[in-house]
Order: sequence, then C-alpha cells, then structure tokens
Amino acid sequence: MGTAWKTTVLSLWLVCILSKCSAEVRGYKYLSYSEIQESLQNAAKRYPRLVKLDSAQEVFDLPSVGKCANKQGLQEDCKIWIVEITNWDTRLKDSGRPHMLVSGEVHGDEVIGPQVAVEFMDLLLSNYGKDEKITSLVDTRVITIVPTTNAYGYETQTRGERQSDGEQELDPNRDFAFDQDPDLCMRTVAGRTINELFLAHFYRILITFHGGANVIGYEWGDTAHCRSRRCTLAPDNLAMVKLANRMRDYAGKAGDYESEYKVGDMGSTVYPVNGGMEDWGYGASWNDRIKCSPRTLGGYDLERTDYSDGSHRCLSYLVETGMEKRPDEQKLGTNEEPLVTGGRGDGHVPRNLRLLIAAADALEPYVALNNVTVDSDSLSCTWYVGGAFTVPKTRIEATYPGEKYKFTSHMEAGNGSFPYAGKMHMFSRSIKVRTSGSVYLRAVSIDTDSDLGKNSTSGEPQSHFVRSRSDPDWSYEINFSRVQGSSVFQSKTIHVSLDTGEKLDDDGAGIDWDELETQDGDALDEPQDDDYDYVGEDDDKKPPPEGSEEENETDQDDSSSDGRPSWIRYAVPAGASAGGLLLLALVVQAVRSRRYSTLQDNEYYDGDSEDLEDDEMPLRRYP
Repeated sequence: MGTAWKTTVLSLWLVCILSKCSAEVRGYKYLSYSEIQESLQNAAKRYPRLVKLDSAQEVFDLPSVGKCANKQGLQEDCKIWIVEITNWDTRLKDSGRPHMLVSGEVHGDEVIGPQVAVEFMDLLLSNYGKDEKITSLVDTRVITIVPTTNAYGYETQTRGERQSDGEQELDPNRDFAFDQDPDLCMRTVAGRTINELFLAHFYRILITFHGGANVIGYEWGDTAHCRSRRCTLAPDNLAMVKLANRMRDYAGKAGDYESEYKVGDMGSTVYPVNGGMEDWGYGASWNDRIKCSPRTLGGYDLERTDYSDGSHRCLSYLVETGMEKRPDEQKLGTNEEPLVTGGRGDGHVPRNLRLLIAAADALEPYVALNNVTVDSDSLSCTWYVGGAFTVPKTRIEATYPGEKYKFTSHMEAGNGSFPYAGKMHMFSRSIKVRTSGSVYLRAVSIDTDSDLGKNSTSGEPQSHFVRSRSDPDWSYEINFSRVQGSSVFQSKTIHVSLDTGEKLDDDGAGIDWDELETQDGDALDEPQDDDYDYVGEDDDKKPPPEGSEEENETDQDDSSSDGRPSWIRYAVPAGASAGGLLLLALVVQAVRSRRYSTLQDNEYYDGDSEDLEDDEMPLRRYP
C-alpha cells in the first residue's frame, strides 16, 4: 500500500468552520402565529424543489377554529400549516423514503416546540447543498412539520382547543382513538389533522413537543398498559430505549437552563392518559382499534378512524421540553453552534434541534463510502454505517465492467455511526485489483440492527422502524408511501479508474449485484489498532458497544482534543496534528492524487429561486 492517509475530510471541515464563523449570530425568539405563517410561506417560495406547503383546511377539507391575526394585524381563520421537506425532484422515483412527523405543540401554552419546528425547517433548507449530511437527510427522508397543531390555542396562549367563544376547551392530547371512548375522540381539528396525516403516510418516527417537565417519553403511556404509573413493556421497547438515549445524549443540556432529559416510558415519567397521541401513533392499527363518532364540528366520518393494518406503527416520542412552559426568551439560545452539544449559544432551541437531527438520522440505516485509494495492485476503502446502532456484518463488494461475478472483502463487525455527535466507527479494508482499467465498488451492511427485531418479553416488535430493518417480508404501501423490510443496506455504487484513481461518471446503475456470482477477495494490509484514532474514544481501544456502561463513560466529553466541534468530527490519521492536517488539506487541494473521496466534488441545488407570487405558491396535494 501507499502512504496515503487513511481518511480525511478536512475540506468539508474547513467549509463548515468558515461558514459558522462568518454567519451572523442571532438569538432565537418567540414567533407569533403570523410570523410562523410568514416563515413557512417564504420557505415555500425560496425552496420550491424542497418544500411543499399546505394547510389542513385546504388539503383535508377540515374546518377552521378561531381567528388569528395575520401580519397586517387583520383577523382571519386560523390555519394549521403543514410543511413537507424532501428532494421533490427525485421523490416519485423513491417511494420507499422513510417518513417522520414533527408536531410543534398540541397544547397552545407550551411554546418551545413551535420555535424548534420552524428553526428545524430553516436548518434543513439553509444547509442543503452546503452540508453533506444535512443534504443527505433531505434527499433520503420525508419530514413533515406541523409547527402549531393547535393553532388557535397557540394564538391565544391557551392549553386546549376552544371551538367557539365561551366553550370549554377540548384537550387535543386526549382526542385520539386509543384507550378512549368513541364519542370522546377526534373532536378537535388538531386531532383530525394528525389523523389525516397518518392516513396519508407511513410514519416511522413521531416527535411531539410539550412543556412542563424535562422528559423524553415513549410507549406505553395509556391507562390500559399502565397501573400505578408502572407500565408493561412495549414490543419495540429495545428500539425505543436506544433511540431515546441517542436523542438525549446528543441533545444534552439546554445550556445552563435545563439539565439533560430524563428518559423512560410516558406512564412512569409523566402520567398515564386516555386518548394520547403517542400511544395512538404507535398502536392504533394493531393494539386497540376504536372508531370515533364525535358530534363536534359537524361530526367526522367513521371511516376516517377505520385504520389499515400498517397505518399506526410509529415510534412515538413525547418530548417535554423543560420545566417552564414559556421560559425567558434568552433561554431559547442562539444559532451560533446549534449542532454542537454544549456549544456556544446553547439553549432550549439548539438542544431540540439536535434531538430532531438524531431522530431523522436514525429513520433508516445507510452506508457511506468515506474514502477510496488506489495504489498499485490494491484498492483501500473506508466506510461507515449510519442511522444504525449495531453492525453485525459489513463488507466491500466490487466488480469489473462486463464481468458476471463480484469479489468481496472479509466481513467486519462493529457499531453504527452517528456523524453529528462524532461517534464514528470507521470500517477499513484493502483488496487486490487489476493494475489498469476500472472497477465498480460499493459497501454493504448485512443484518443491521438485527437485535432490534428479536422478540422481547412483551412480544414481537410491531413498528415500521424495527421491522423495516430486520424483516424482508415486511411490506406496506399507500399512495406514494411504501415500507419494505430489508436486512441488507448498501452505499451508492461508484466507478473508479484503476489508472488514475479518479471517480468516473458511470455509476453502475445497470448492475444487478444480486445476480453476480460471489468470489471472496483477498484482504491485504488489514488495519492495525493504531492505524486509526476512533475520535471521541480512548486511543488504546476500539469503540465499546453502544448503550453499554463503558460507552456512557467515554461519551461524557463531546469535544475532540483538537477543539473541533463534535458534530463534524471524523476518524483522522493517528498522531496527526491540527497544523499538519491543515497543511495536508492544502496539498490535497493543490495536487491531484490517485484518490477518490465521496465527500468531495458533489454538486447540489442551492435552493434559491426567483420570487413567486402568493397565488403561485407550491402546494402539496395529498391523494
């Protein structure tokens, strides 16, 4: 092998650092209903290829409740705005993209969530094409954001939904078809909005923001599964706990204003309720089927709560954002380092942006080639598996143009990676190759998170989140939303010249890898323990299993030794200094080496567009 560094993404690091330093620092503030509405409309105009905006009243033909002030101060019908973010240019070609739903609030006086929801939208859109990982999230996920699910409650700063002056408030979070009387569910517009969204999507993760405690809660939280605040384990408890812990760890504290989130089932960390959104989102289509027959707002079609088997299998998290429902505005934090745990300007908004990023990243496993180096008759690769917790088997697969076989490296095993928090478990292999011509290459992860799919003491896992990554026979489809289980995940195929080491334009789209005969490749120069620094871990050991006590001990410090923000850390050459790495980056930019890095030379749409008139605003029409 040559002496080329194993991995480096300094060009990306320098871009990120410079953009953070030059960006104008602003403090987050509380937005009014009209300011939220204006932010959403501006986003739809500026990023028409990434954003679809609609209201529940227009797309679902739901009634309006109450009057809200627009930016001119005039009263108009309150609308529940719905934003969907993905790469719409490629959406119809990829019906299997995983879906996630974010509800900013259902209790109108719990107001941190709406600010987080709007800022999350802005974070995804403004960083598209500028940040590799954010761009990948938008390209490979569908994220629905409802900043003010209880719009009138938010406008009037009241907990429930008041449907006419003087009427008693109805609690939207007691309004769902789970552990509830049929005539006491789907009485609110807020509840019906979320119901219609679940009928149009197969969501894998739901995050619903509240206030008044400091908790990340998961199922169960209903009175049927909980007695004296002790609840039975949900069938997907292992996945629920692992994801909750990851969200908690990356979210961290809200600056100096709130301690780290407490994690547990909702029944014990908060209290059991009837008709809660979270239990309904997880189990309404398989555990507790109820058809609602409300008499409010002209009634609601009984068939709208006659759910299909696959509609409600979503890991649903109640996030109680803090002990204060409306803390002082300064406690919201700033945009200086929102994705750095404990970074400058930390507060309630940044920590929950990190929580949402952790959830979106985990929606589905993915494999990323990090670096490919050609040297004489060998080809060296580094890669990682993201969106996952455990990686039992992973390897490199390669084939030559026109061949009927593929050759593979030996299997590796390790942890899943979470790039934002610097938890990178990099896999590395070298294989013999021809000395000229070209080769197609990809990395594959097999049986990813297979432990999540094993039966628990409470039964077989039921969620799309678990079964989609463990059960190849798991299959549901509705409209343009499909869930297809798989035990194998692979990176994009790249085509590399063995003469120059550069990436070729042909991406091997016509290759049917499954039809190629497998031949084991020769593994050369297997990496030794000192070939890599596992950033964020002790130098003398590989990463401990995620969730173990050992991992919790090593993860306390979220900043690397050279002071770089933790969310952009990657594995770096052992013993390299910051100055040496900077010099190396400049040399790499100046001299063409025989290397292809998947994190370089990517082109993205920048999101800018000409101003559109209001009546030209793109709308999402649900089938």
